[in-house]
Order: sequence, then structure tokens, then C-alpha cells
Amino acid sequence: MTADITLRFATMSNNLYAGILRRPNIDLAMLRTADFLGAQTMTVLTSRGSVDQPYVEARSDGAPGGDHVFVGINDFNAASGRTATIDVSSAAQTPPPSGFSSMRIEARTPVGQDGPSIRPTWNRDGTVYGAFFHWTGASGGQVDIVVVRDDKGGAGGFNDLKDPSDGRSGRFVATGVRIPFENFSHTDFGQERQGSNLTVVVDPVDSNRVYVAWADKATTTYTLHVRRSVDRGVTWSGDIRTVPNATNPALAISASGVLGFLYQEVTGTSGPLSGQRWVTHLLRTRNDFGTTDDRVLATVPAGTPVRQFLPYNGDYVHLLALDTSFHGVFSANNTPDLANFPQGVTYQRNADFAGHRLLALNNTTQVNVSIDPFYVAVLPEVLQLTATTSRGGLWHTIRQEDGSWQPFFGDVKGVESNDPGHFVATACAGARGGMHLVGLTHNGGMWHTIRFADGSGWQPSFGDVKAQESNDPGHFGAVGCAAVSGELHVVGLTNDGKMWHTIRHADGSWTPAFGDVKGQESNDPGHFTAVGCAGVNGELHVVGLTDDGKMWHTIRHADGSWQPFFGDVKGVESNDPGYFTSVGCAGVNGELHVVALTGDGGMWHTIRLAGGTGWQPFFGDVKGVESNDPGYFTATGCAGVNGELQVLGLTEDGKMWHTIRHADGSWVPSFGDVKAQESNDPGHFVSVGCAGVD
Repeated sequence: MTADITLRFATMSNNLYAGILRRPNIDLAMLRTADFLGAQTMTVLTSRGSVDQPYVEARSDGAPGGDHVFVGINDFNAASGRTATIDVSSAAQTPPPSGFSSMRIEARTPVGQDGPSIRPTWNRDGTVYGAFFHWTGASGGQVDIVVVRDDKGGAGGFNDLKDPSDGRSGRFVATGVRIPFENFSHTDFGQERQGSNLTVVVDPVDSNRVYVAWADKATTTYTLHVRRSVDRGVTWSGDIRTVPNATNPALAISASGVLGFLYQEVTGTSGPLSGQRWVTHLLRTRNDFGTTDDRVLATVPAGTPVRQFLPYNGDYVHLLALDTSFHGVFSANNTPDLANFPQGVTYQRNADFAGHRLLALNNTTQVNVSIDPFYVAVLPEVLQLTATTSRGGLWHTIRQEDGSWQPFFGDVKGVESNDPGHFVATACAGARGGMHLVGLTHNGGMWHTIRFADGSGWQPSFGDVKAQESNDPGHFGAVGCAAVSGELHVVGLTNDGKMWHTIRHADGSWTPAFGDVKGQESNDPGHFTAVGCAGVNGELHVVGLTDDGKMWHTIRHADGSWQPFFGDVKGVESNDPGYFTSVGCAGVNGELHVVALTGDGGMWHTIRLAGGTGWQPFFGDVKGVESNDPGYFTATGCAGVNGELQVLGLTEDGKMWHTIRHADGSWVPSFGDVKAQESNDPGHFVSVGCAGVD
């Protein structure tokens, strides 16, 4: 049985290393296995007592015995209370004791000891950083945040970064910080304890760039702080991000330089425990939080289950970057309720999501809610688009995160085993790591396929959506789709002007019948001709155009209910661009963005602001902020990609054009010709759909 435990793979050897505290004596064991799927127990490399909270990092250099392992530990065997220690091995693949030695990284004398959290991080050029809490007051009441650096792969004693105040190793990031070690359950903080939360990360490409985050309690609010150095830890910024009522920070930097920040926040702290929630966020930013992509991974009740021991959720979470993707682990309430997991969730235990019940191994007996670990992977978003041609073809391409385009349009029909016929409309959405495509055929049929995110290609055949439903609303002429909480929502318009909705669930099943959206609303705007939809904060937003050129909006809430009436979007804007003919929608940073075309070929944009606080007061003229005019627009689509709005427009000559609205509200200065980026021309484009896809 174990207490604290962390584990890491070496980057090239595939060896898995773990640092654990073994009960009942709570002694440290460093472990290794070359077969993490095997049944054989891991090899013990080193073991000793009187240590706390081992935190493992590992890398490989490809040489024989070339696994480098760094273990941050609070070592009570150290003299004078200098407990901040990093155990280092540059030959961890070798037989036990595998070259491990202890490096005391505390150069000063703390009061009592150093804080429990000692965190290492490494760069492939041999730079290794460490961060720890230097206690200057009893039980951590006053703390200095210290970062050390070793330029010799951990073999140099971590003496390469000194503070100018005393010339000793270890640069002060912040001094005199109040971090009381409060080892009791806080009813105003989701039943969790407070006292020692720390993380540090170095850019894997640029060892000059390093970030540190911690939690302190300067007043009565436990608050996260993030700071940055761009000169190898010599100087540090002030706070570039703070998060009140939050804990468990974890930082990582991708190979493309994106900073990831995973943390857990308590909401509702001003009220009783029953109203509090633990909300787990993963933020990504390219510009030190100037703009962010904020993914809420979980939002769960903080009052259940009732605390059995401390910590409640855990003393730390973890986030790592693998190339350009992020992977993390956190703990949370495991009530099987999709509303608690806005990005979707898959359980590896029996659960009844409809009844919100956990089930025993017999899949019948209910068991109590508890705290479970959750794994998350966030891949970089790219823009994927599909378009139909005047000859009924269906084509696909990708705009990569770096702005380059796939070099050719791919023929979607060419990779499917069946041909549903002449496609007239298309929509797509990024759901659960894949690009879902919904296409309409000239006979009013609706078809679905998937481009898988793992690179294995496409679903082998188009699926007939109508065949999955018990009712047939009629001839579909327009379609929109969106990902909401990991599920695909599809909205289709029929030739009689009605609007219909269905869902493809995460397990691949479909809602058994199309639902009549007008039947859920108290007003009927008229004959719908075009539709767009988007997932925003776990809800489905639908925008429809009617044959009188008006624009209408409604919402399907997370509990399945609908807003009771269609809202007149033109009625809340101060200008009327004219008769709307085509529309696209996207969720971007918690807001609904709408792009619509008018009968004179213009393109217009507005926003429904975050939290439902209202709409942008006027439609903005997109052509008016671009330096070129591609011509008369006939169809449009848009998508949120990495916190920005990307827009596609088709012109009456069959060309395709692209632009971007940045998070700060500015636009790319000119429309880009998408066909000019591709080596083939599929023909005259007539409809387009697009999505941000991880």
C-alpha cells in the first residue's frame, strides 16, 4: 500500500520510473520497469526512510544507461532543516542503485524545515531547474519561493543560479509570502486543506524561459500566482496570472511554445459547502495569458462525498506536454453526470449516466460516489473544413496550427466504401478528438462520417442518419452541427421550413428520434432556410435564418430543455445589414460568434457575449476590415480554433476564402485564397462547413 506516488516515462527508452512512499513505514522506494503492461513487480532501485512527497521527472539521451531521473523530495535526513533535496541519476537504466545521489538544493537555513513541495524540471540541453519553499516562519507562516538551476544535467550541485541579495545558490522569486500550513478541512474551500502547492516548468526548446506557480494566502483567500523568467531564472516578472480560491497548479510547455496551466478552483466560496463546486481548468496561452484557451474539464459538487481523510482531492495534479499536445491527471467527484464534464468523459467503471449512479461489478447494485482520478489529453486545434462542389462532390482540407495548409483537397467520397449520392450541403464539428462530417444529398438524405484524430483515416462508410431515427421529418435542405460536452448535435432544416434536432452520443448511438425544435418554442419565426449551431459552455446554440431575411437564436441547455422562445437577433442590434442568406456559428472563449451573408454578397459578424449578458450592439462589416474584396459571397462557415474565430466564405465564382478574427478583436488584414494553397482544384464550391479539431 502506498502514500504519495508519482511516475514518469523516460523520453526515449520506454522505461517507467516511479517514486512512492510505502506504508506502513512511509519509506521512499524508487522503482523501474521496462514493461509497464507486464505483471512482474517493478525493480526497487533505491530505498530509504524519513522523506516526503517524491516528485519524479525523467528524460533520455539515447546513450547506454542514458536515462536521467530527477526526484524532488523533502528529506528529513538533511542537516539543519535543509530538507529540499533532488535525488539525481544520469544512469537510471543500470542495475540498482542505478547511480542515484542526493543533491541538497537548500543553501540557507530554514525555520524548522523546507516546505513539502520540491519540484524539478529539465531541458534537453542539460539545464535542470528546481523550485521549493524556504520556510522563514513557523509551520510555513512566512515563506520565500526559491528557484535553483544546474547547467550540468543535475551533476553540478544546483549552484548555477545565485541571488544577488546574499550571493547564495537559489534565486528568490518572491519573499515573505504567507503560506500557513493548515492541515484541516476548510468548509469555505471545498473540504480541502491548504498549505504547499508548487510547480515549475522550463521551455523544452528554450532553457532561458521558465515559469513557476504557487498558492499562498496573503489575506483570507488562497490564491494561485504564476511568474516568468526569460533569462534562466536571473530575473523574474511580477504575477502574470492570479486565480483566487484555487489550488493544485501544474504547468507544462509544448514543443510549439504553448504554456499549459492546469488547476482546480472552488466556486461558491461565499456560501455554504452545499453550494460550492470544484472546477478543474486547463488554460493554454501563447502570450503569457494575454489571451487564453480555457477548457473546463470538470465542475463537480464540493460537498459530496463527505471528507474521509486529507487531502480531499489530493495535494497535487500533474500536466505534461508531449510534442504539441498536453496530458494531465487530476482527481474529482465521480458522479456520472455529463453536465459535470463539459468536454465529455469516459468512465472505466460501471456507471449509469442517465440516472447519475455508480454501479458495482454486477452492473446493477448502486455504489456511493467517491473521488476518482481522471486523465485528460488536449491536442492542438487545427481548422478542418469540408466543402461540396456543384457536381455533388465532397472535399476536405486542413489549416495547421502554424498557418500552413494541407497541400491538396482530399476527396472524401474516395475514401468511403459507399456513395450516398449528390451532396448539396455539409457541416462539421470537432467531437472527442475527431472531425465529424454531416452531409445532405439532393434527395433530402442525411449522412455522417468521421475523420479520426489518431491519423488512421476515415470511418469506412457513410452512415445513414435517418436510418438511426424512428421518424423521418422529410427532405432536408440545410444542416448545422456542433460538439457539446463530447457529443455531436445535429440540426437540420426541411423543405417545409421546420427545424429538427438529434444527437450522436459519445458511444456512437443516436437519439432515437429527431426532435421538433419549433415544438419546444412558444413562437414560430416562419420558414427557416439556413442554420448554424455551436457548442458554448456546455450548451447548444442555434441560429436560424428565415425566408424574410431575419435571424433567430435559441439555446438547448445542458439538461435537455430549450430556451422557451426564438430570439430576434436583428432586434437587439442597432443596424440592419439587409436580407440574410447564409449563416455560420462558433463558440470562442465562452462567447457565441455569428457570421452571416447578405443578399448583396456582404459578410457580417456579431457576438452573443459570455454569460448571456447580451449581444454586441451592432453587426460588424467583415469586408470593411479587410484590404481585399473577393467578390459576392454565397456561403459561409466559421469555427473557434485556439481561442480565435476562423471564417470561410465561398464566392459566386466557386472560390474559397479565409480570414481570422483574433482574440483581441482585430482581423487578419486580408482574405486569403484557399484554393491557391492547394495543388488541386475540385471545382466550383457551393457549400462549406468547418470546425476546430484537436
